[in-house]
Amino acid sequence: MASVGSGLNSPPIVEISTMNAITDKYLLPIMGDATFLPSPVVWGVRRKGTQLQSSAIPYSVISSADTSGGPYFGTQVLALGVFDNITPAQQEWRFYEQPVAIPETDILLNLAANPQGVKNLVKAKFMVASGSMLDMLSKALWGDQRYSSTLRIDDIVAWLGTDNNVIAGIDRSQTANAFWRRTPAWAMTGGINITDMTTAFWKVGRGFDIPDMILLFQDDYAKWEPQFTQNIRYTGNAQDLEALQVGFREHFKFKSCVVLNDPFINGTGTGFGVAGTGYIIHTKYIYPVFFKLQYFNIRPWMTPSQQFVMVSYIRLGWNVICVSPQRAGIQLTGL
Repeated sequence: MASVGSGLNSPPIVEISTMNAITDKYLLPIMGDATFLPSPVVWGVRRKGTQLQSSAIPYSVISSADTSGGPYFGTQVLALGVFDNITPAQQEWRFYEQPVAIPETDILLNLAANPQGVKNLVKAKFMVASGSMLDMLSKALWGDQRYSSTLRIDDIVAWLGTDNNVIAGIDRSQTANAFWRRTPAWAMTGGINITDMTTAFWKVGRGFDIPDMILLFQDDYAKWEPQFTQNIRYTGNAQDLEALQVGFREHFKFKSCVVLNDPFINGTGTGFGVAGTGYIIHTKYIYPVFFKLQYFNIRPWMTPSQQFVMVSYIRLGWNVICVSPQRAGIQLTGL
Protein backbone atom coordinates (compact mmCIF):
# COMPACT_ATOMS: atom_id res chain seq x y z
CA MET A 1 0.00 0.00 0.00
CA ALA A 2 1.26 3.44 -0.89
CA SER A 3 2.62 5.45 2.01
CA VAL A 4 1.18 8.95 2.42
CA GLY A 5 2.76 11.55 4.70
CA SER A 6 6.24 11.06 6.05
CA GLY A 7 6.75 7.55 4.64
CA LEU A 8 8.39 6.63 1.31
CA ASN A 9 7.08 4.64 -1.65
CA SER A 10 8.41 2.19 -4.24
CA PRO A 11 8.37 3.24 -7.01
CA PRO A 12 10.17 5.58 -7.26
CA ILE A 13 12.35 4.35 -4.36
CA VAL A 14 14.25 1.12 -5.09
CA GLU A 15 15.88 0.42 -1.71
CA ILE A 16 12.68 1.11 0.16
CA SER A 17 13.67 -0.51 3.47
CA THR A 18 17.02 1.27 3.58
CA MET A 19 15.54 4.61 2.58
CA ASN A 20 12.77 4.36 5.16
CA ALA A 21 15.47 3.80 7.78
CA ILE A 22 17.66 6.80 6.96
CA THR A 23 15.70 9.29 4.83
CA ASP A 24 13.45 12.15 5.91
CA LYS A 25 10.97 13.91 3.68
CA TYR A 26 10.89 17.67 3.26
CA LEU A 27 7.34 18.64 4.20
CA LEU A 28 6.05 21.53 2.12
CA PRO A 29 5.07 24.49 4.31
CA ILE A 30 1.55 24.67 2.91
CA MET A 31 -1.85 23.38 3.95
CA GLY A 32 -4.59 22.76 1.43
CA ASP A 33 -8.22 23.51 2.27
CA ALA A 34 -10.69 20.97 0.92
CA THR A 35 -13.37 21.64 3.55
CA PHE A 36 -14.22 25.25 4.32
CA LEU A 37 -16.28 27.62 2.17
CA PRO A 38 -15.90 31.42 2.18
CA SER A 39 -18.88 33.47 3.30
CA PRO A 40 -19.15 36.91 1.63
CA VAL A 41 -22.07 37.71 3.93
CA VAL A 42 -19.93 37.31 7.05
CA TRP A 43 -17.43 39.69 5.49
CA GLY A 44 -20.14 42.12 4.42
CA VAL A 45 -22.01 42.42 7.71
CA ARG A 46 -18.97 42.14 9.98
CA ARG A 47 -17.48 45.35 8.61
CA LYS A 48 -20.71 47.10 9.64
CA GLY A 49 -20.49 45.72 13.17
CA THR A 50 -19.41 47.41 16.35
CA GLN A 51 -17.88 46.43 19.69
CA LEU A 52 -19.76 47.06 22.93
CA GLN A 53 -18.89 46.63 26.59
CA SER A 54 -22.07 45.88 28.51
CA SER A 55 -23.50 42.94 30.45
CA ALA A 56 -26.36 42.73 27.94
CA ILE A 57 -27.58 44.56 24.82
CA PRO A 58 -30.47 46.80 25.92
CA TYR A 59 -31.93 49.51 23.70
CA SER A 60 -35.16 51.46 23.29
CA VAL A 61 -37.62 51.33 20.39
CA ILE A 62 -40.13 53.99 19.35
CA SER A 63 -43.28 51.89 19.15
CA SER A 64 -45.88 54.56 18.32
CA ALA A 65 -46.15 58.22 17.36
CA ASP A 66 -47.16 61.07 19.69
CA THR A 67 -50.44 62.29 18.16
CA SER A 68 -51.10 65.13 20.61
CA GLY A 69 -49.91 67.76 18.13
CA GLY A 70 -52.11 69.46 15.52
CA PRO A 71 -53.12 72.78 13.94
CA TYR A 72 -54.23 75.71 16.09
CA PHE A 73 -54.96 79.46 15.93
CA GLY A 74 -54.73 82.37 18.30
CA THR A 75 -54.62 81.34 21.93
CA GLN A 76 -56.16 77.97 21.30
CA VAL A 77 -54.39 75.22 23.24
CA LEU A 78 -54.71 71.61 22.26
CA ALA A 79 -55.63 69.05 24.87
CA LEU A 80 -52.44 67.50 26.15
CA GLY A 81 -51.99 63.74 26.07
CA VAL A 82 -49.39 61.53 27.66
CA PHE A 83 -48.20 58.76 25.38
CA ASP A 84 -46.21 55.76 26.54
CA ASN A 85 -44.62 55.26 23.14
CA ILE A 86 -41.16 53.86 23.84
CA THR A 87 -40.69 50.12 24.33
CA PRO A 88 -37.59 48.54 25.89
CA ALA A 89 -35.80 45.77 24.00
CA GLN A 90 -32.94 43.63 25.21
CA GLN A 91 -30.79 40.97 23.63
CA GLU A 92 -28.28 38.79 25.40
CA TRP A 93 -24.70 38.07 24.46
CA ARG A 94 -24.17 34.70 22.84
CA PHE A 95 -20.78 33.09 23.28
CA TYR A 96 -19.07 30.88 20.73
CA GLU A 97 -15.85 28.95 21.26
CA GLN A 98 -13.54 26.81 19.17
CA PRO A 99 -11.15 24.53 21.07
CA VAL A 100 -7.58 23.74 20.07
CA ALA A 101 -6.49 20.50 21.73
CA ILE A 102 -3.07 18.83 21.37
CA PRO A 103 -2.00 15.71 23.31
CA GLU A 104 1.06 16.39 25.43
CA THR A 105 2.88 13.39 23.99
CA ASP A 106 2.45 14.76 20.46
CA ILE A 107 4.09 17.99 21.57
CA LEU A 108 6.99 16.18 23.22
CA LEU A 109 7.60 13.85 20.26
CA ASN A 110 7.62 16.78 17.83
CA LEU A 111 10.00 18.65 20.11
CA ALA A 112 12.33 15.66 20.32
CA ALA A 113 12.44 15.25 16.55
CA ASN A 114 12.71 18.93 15.64
CA PRO A 115 12.02 22.01 17.78
CA GLN A 116 10.52 23.69 14.71
CA GLY A 117 8.06 20.79 14.50
CA VAL A 118 6.27 22.03 17.62
CA LYS A 119 5.66 25.40 16.01
CA ASN A 120 4.42 23.71 12.84
CA LEU A 121 2.05 21.52 14.85
CA VAL A 122 0.58 24.43 16.83
CA LYS A 123 0.31 26.59 13.71
CA ALA A 124 -1.49 23.84 11.80
CA LYS A 125 -3.94 23.22 14.65
CA PHE A 126 -4.74 26.94 14.93
CA MET A 127 -5.26 27.18 11.18
CA VAL A 128 -7.82 24.37 11.37
CA ALA A 129 -9.45 25.94 14.44
CA SER A 130 -9.69 29.37 12.79
CA GLY A 131 -11.28 27.91 9.67
CA SER A 132 -13.67 25.84 11.78
CA MET A 133 -14.75 28.85 13.80
CA LEU A 134 -15.33 30.98 10.72
CA ASP A 135 -17.39 28.14 9.25
CA MET A 136 -19.41 27.97 12.48
CA LEU A 137 -20.08 31.73 12.46
CA SER A 138 -21.03 31.65 8.78
CA LYS A 139 -23.72 29.07 9.52
CA ALA A 140 -24.80 30.85 12.71
CA LEU A 141 -26.01 33.85 10.69
CA TRP A 142 -28.65 31.61 9.09
CA GLY A 143 -29.97 29.80 12.17
CA ASP A 144 -27.78 26.78 12.77
CA GLN A 145 -30.28 24.36 14.32
CA ARG A 146 -27.57 21.92 15.39
CA TYR A 147 -27.31 24.03 18.53
CA SER A 148 -29.89 24.99 21.15
CA SER A 149 -32.02 28.03 20.33
CA THR A 150 -31.33 29.36 23.84
CA LEU A 151 -27.61 29.55 23.05
CA ARG A 152 -27.67 30.68 19.40
CA ILE A 153 -27.51 34.26 18.22
CA ASP A 154 -30.63 36.07 16.98
CA ASP A 155 -29.85 35.34 13.34
CA ILE A 156 -31.04 36.84 10.05
CA VAL A 157 -33.71 34.15 9.61
CA ALA A 158 -35.06 34.82 13.12
CA TRP A 159 -35.29 38.56 12.44
CA LEU A 160 -36.41 38.70 8.81
CA GLY A 161 -37.65 35.21 7.99
CA THR A 162 -39.86 34.35 10.98
CA ASP A 163 -43.29 35.48 12.18
CA ASN A 164 -44.73 35.45 15.69
CA ASN A 165 -41.53 34.68 17.58
CA VAL A 166 -40.22 36.34 20.73
CA ILE A 167 -37.04 38.26 19.99
CA ALA A 168 -35.20 40.91 22.00
CA GLY A 169 -37.76 40.27 24.72
CA ILE A 170 -40.73 41.39 22.58
CA ASP A 171 -43.47 38.94 21.55
CA ARG A 172 -44.23 39.56 17.89
CA SER A 173 -47.41 37.45 18.05
CA GLN A 174 -49.11 40.16 20.14
CA THR A 175 -51.14 42.72 18.19
CA ALA A 176 -49.80 45.50 20.40
CA ASN A 177 -46.29 44.61 19.20
CA ALA A 178 -47.04 44.79 15.49
CA PHE A 179 -44.35 47.47 15.22
CA TRP A 180 -41.76 44.75 15.90
CA ARG A 181 -42.86 42.42 13.13
CA ARG A 182 -40.89 41.90 9.95
CA THR A 183 -41.91 43.15 6.53
CA PRO A 184 -43.88 40.27 4.94
CA ALA A 185 -41.81 38.09 2.62
CA TRP A 186 -42.01 38.83 -1.10
CA ALA A 187 -42.65 35.86 -3.39
CA MET A 188 -41.01 35.92 -6.81
CA THR A 189 -43.19 34.99 -9.79
CA GLY A 190 -41.52 32.45 -12.05
CA GLY A 191 -38.15 32.65 -10.31
CA ILE A 192 -35.85 35.56 -9.62
CA ASN A 193 -36.53 38.54 -11.90
CA ILE A 194 -35.95 42.28 -12.13
CA THR A 195 -39.59 43.34 -11.73
CA ASP A 196 -40.15 41.44 -8.49
CA MET A 197 -36.76 42.45 -7.13
CA THR A 198 -37.58 46.12 -7.76
CA THR A 199 -40.92 45.75 -5.99
CA ALA A 200 -39.30 44.03 -3.02
CA PHE A 201 -36.61 46.72 -2.89
CA TRP A 202 -39.21 49.44 -2.45
CA LYS A 203 -41.03 47.43 0.21
CA VAL A 204 -37.98 48.22 2.33
CA GLY A 205 -36.65 51.45 0.85
CA ARG A 206 -38.19 54.80 1.76
CA GLY A 207 -36.98 57.87 -0.11
CA PHE A 208 -33.24 58.15 0.50
CA ASP A 209 -33.32 55.54 3.28
CA ILE A 210 -32.65 52.52 1.12
CA PRO A 211 -31.15 49.04 1.63
CA ASP A 212 -27.53 48.29 0.77
CA MET A 213 -27.22 44.49 0.29
CA ILE A 214 -28.93 41.70 -1.61
CA LEU A 215 -27.96 38.27 -0.28
CA LEU A 216 -28.48 35.24 -2.54
CA PHE A 217 -27.55 31.58 -2.57
CA GLN A 218 -24.93 30.85 -5.22
CA ASP A 219 -27.31 29.09 -7.64
CA ASP A 220 -29.81 31.96 -7.39
CA TYR A 221 -27.00 34.48 -7.90
CA ALA A 222 -26.04 32.58 -11.06
CA LYS A 223 -29.62 33.01 -12.36
CA TRP A 224 -29.71 36.70 -11.38
CA GLU A 225 -26.41 37.90 -12.85
CA PRO A 226 -27.08 37.06 -16.55
CA GLN A 227 -30.16 39.30 -16.49
CA PHE A 228 -27.79 42.27 -16.46
CA THR A 229 -24.82 41.22 -18.57
CA GLN A 230 -26.49 42.55 -21.73
CA ASN A 231 -25.91 46.01 -20.27
CA ILE A 232 -22.12 45.65 -20.45
CA ARG A 233 -20.64 48.31 -22.74
CA TYR A 234 -17.17 48.75 -24.19
CA THR A 235 -15.45 52.07 -24.80
CA GLY A 236 -12.97 52.91 -27.52
CA ASN A 237 -11.37 49.81 -28.95
CA ALA A 238 -11.21 47.92 -25.66
CA GLN A 239 -12.88 44.92 -27.26
CA ASP A 240 -9.96 44.64 -29.69
CA LEU A 241 -7.19 44.90 -27.08
CA GLU A 242 -8.08 41.99 -24.81
CA ALA A 243 -10.43 39.06 -24.42
CA LEU A 244 -14.03 40.23 -24.13
CA GLN A 245 -15.40 40.36 -20.59
CA VAL A 246 -18.98 39.16 -21.14
CA GLY A 247 -19.79 38.62 -17.46
CA PHE A 248 -19.24 40.54 -14.25
CA ARG A 249 -15.76 39.85 -12.96
CA GLU A 250 -16.80 40.20 -9.34
CA HIS A 251 -20.04 41.05 -7.57
CA PHE A 252 -22.26 43.81 -8.91
CA LYS A 253 -24.86 46.30 -7.66
CA PHE A 254 -28.61 46.47 -8.10
CA LYS A 255 -29.72 50.01 -7.33
CA SER A 256 -27.96 50.83 -4.03
CA CYS A 257 -27.40 47.18 -3.09
CA VAL A 258 -24.19 45.21 -3.39
CA VAL A 259 -25.27 41.74 -4.55
CA LEU A 260 -23.48 38.98 -2.67
CA ASN A 261 -23.69 35.22 -3.06
CA ASP A 262 -23.29 32.94 -0.08
CA PRO A 263 -23.18 29.14 0.16
CA PHE A 264 -24.92 29.05 3.56
CA ILE A 265 -28.24 30.77 2.76
CA ASN A 266 -29.84 27.70 1.22
CA GLY A 267 -29.93 25.16 4.01
CA THR A 268 -31.44 22.12 2.31
CA GLY A 269 -30.62 19.15 4.55
CA THR A 270 -27.97 21.02 6.52
CA GLY A 271 -29.85 22.40 9.54
CA PHE A 272 -29.29 26.07 8.73
CA GLY A 273 -30.75 28.52 6.25
CA VAL A 274 -33.99 28.14 4.27
CA ALA A 275 -34.06 26.69 0.75
CA GLY A 276 -35.23 28.95 -2.07
CA THR A 277 -34.82 32.19 -0.15
CA GLY A 278 -32.72 35.32 -0.33
CA TYR A 279 -32.75 38.67 1.46
CA ILE A 280 -32.60 42.38 0.81
CA ILE A 281 -31.11 43.99 3.93
CA HIS A 282 -30.28 47.44 5.22
CA THR A 283 -27.23 47.26 7.48
CA LYS A 284 -28.15 50.57 9.07
CA TYR A 285 -30.83 48.64 10.95
CA ILE A 286 -29.47 45.08 11.21
CA TYR A 287 -25.84 44.34 11.99
CA PRO A 288 -23.65 42.27 14.34
CA VAL A 289 -22.47 43.57 17.69
CA PHE A 290 -19.42 42.11 19.43
CA PHE A 291 -18.63 41.82 23.13
CA LYS A 292 -15.53 43.94 23.55
CA LEU A 293 -14.05 41.84 26.36
CA GLN A 294 -14.29 38.64 24.34
CA TYR A 295 -13.58 39.55 20.75
CA PHE A 296 -11.80 36.58 19.16
CA ASN A 297 -9.78 36.13 22.34
CA ILE A 298 -7.30 33.26 22.50
CA ARG A 299 -7.25 31.52 25.85
CA PRO A 300 -3.81 30.65 27.28
CA TRP A 301 -2.93 26.96 27.19
CA MET A 302 -4.29 24.89 30.04
CA THR A 303 -4.41 21.22 31.01
CA PRO A 304 -7.75 19.69 32.05
CA SER A 305 -7.78 17.75 35.30
CA GLN A 306 -6.34 14.22 34.98
CA GLN A 307 -5.74 14.62 31.23
CA PHE A 308 -2.41 15.03 29.47
CA VAL A 309 -3.79 17.39 26.83
CA MET A 310 -2.90 21.01 26.16
CA VAL A 311 -6.04 23.02 25.38
CA SER A 312 -6.61 26.56 24.15
CA TYR A 313 -9.76 28.27 22.89
CA ILE A 314 -10.72 30.95 20.38
CA ARG A 315 -13.70 32.74 21.94
CA LEU A 316 -16.21 35.31 20.73
CA GLY A 317 -19.19 37.03 22.32
CA TRP A 318 -21.65 38.49 19.80
CA ASN A 319 -25.20 38.77 18.53
CA VAL A 320 -27.12 40.30 15.62
CA ILE A 321 -29.00 43.46 16.56
CA CYS A 322 -32.00 44.78 14.64
CA VAL A 323 -33.35 48.16 15.71
CA SER A 324 -36.19 48.25 13.17
CA PRO A 325 -37.28 44.91 11.66
CA GLN A 326 -39.59 46.50 9.09
CA ARG A 327 -36.81 48.70 7.73
CA ALA A 328 -34.01 46.19 8.15
CA GLY A 329 -34.91 44.12 5.12
CA ILE A 330 -37.21 41.62 3.47
CA GLN A 331 -37.09 37.91 2.79
CA LEU A 332 -37.34 36.82 -0.87
CA THR A 333 -39.03 33.50 -1.66
CA GLY A 334 -39.67 31.48 -4.80
CA LEU A 335 -36.18 32.08 -6.21
